[in-house]
Amino acid sequence: MQAIQPILLGLGMLFADGGAAPRTPDLSHLQEMLHDRQHPHSQSQAALLLVQCSLEGAEKTVREGLRSLENVEEFLALAAAVRLHQDRRFLDELFAALSARQPPIREAAAQTLAVLADAHLVTRLQHLAAEREAEPAVRQIALWTCLLYTSDAADDLTRV
Repeated sequence: MQAIQPILLGLGMLFADGGAAPRTPDLSHLQEMLHDRQHPHSQSQAALLLVQCSLEGAEKTVREGLRSLENVEEFLALAAAVRLHQDRRFLDELFAALSARQPPIREAAAQTLAVLADAHLVTRLQHLAAEREAEPAVRQIALWTCLLYTSDAADDLTRV
């Protein structure tokens, strides 16, 4: 009986509008959800909706979230949304995040860039990896991103 209650509640919420047209998400509500560290599932949903929606200010919110490296959970949610949606608008912010001090942010940026990579981005990553003035961790993550990209490309070729 306990397993049925959440299902019934979900169905009730699904059909509560009685077939009304879907509502446009509210930007301020999505921003609030994105900043809520207590509910990571809501953060992920808000991040995906912000990446997908065309509301004025949504793209700016995503860019600011990817630039603000203090909130790791927010960055991870946004990077996952960009990776899932395969949205190339945020390449510069993700590339800059490779230099972040927090390893989870560097890794999420690298994984997302590997999914979005093209020849131009791989060249940028190779230049970063070869840059002697860059920190060793930054050079290493640039190489790792190239490796992820080539691994994904090889997987794509073997599936054909």
